[in-house]
Amino acid sequence: MSQPTSDPRSGSNKAGIKKASWSAEDDQILIETLTDQKAGGFQMDNGGFHGDAHKATAAKPASSTSEGAVKTSDSCRTCWTTLKKDFRDVQFIRGKSSFGWDAKQNIATAPSNIWKDLIKAKPKLKKW
Repeated sequence: MSQPTSDPRSGSNKAGIKKASWSAEDDQILIETLTDQKAGGFQMDNGGFHGDAHKATAAKPASSTSEGAVKTSDSCRTCWTTLKKDFRDVQFIRGKSSFGWDAKQNIATAPSNIWKDLIKAKPKLKKW
């Protein structure tokens, strides 16, 4: 999942308000900070993080490729939720017997007819 993602993690919302934009480097900073927060006891029993953990993440300096609005604790929480969803989607795809994995490009591979069938059954996976 090293490629940058598009919506809903960048651009503007329906009201035209600029949103935080997340690069792969920003994602890495988020993951590393939340890993530190987990080690510090800021992860809840249900797997979520205390608000202070997201505040600490928002306080980290942005990456050199960071664009968009300033990252807030809410935008960090939203990004983390999206990353977890994306991770589950890729795990699902990789678990399908018809798919392979290209370790150099970090992408799932399959013949186009297999992709078409998967996307027809699960349209949300089209971005992969």
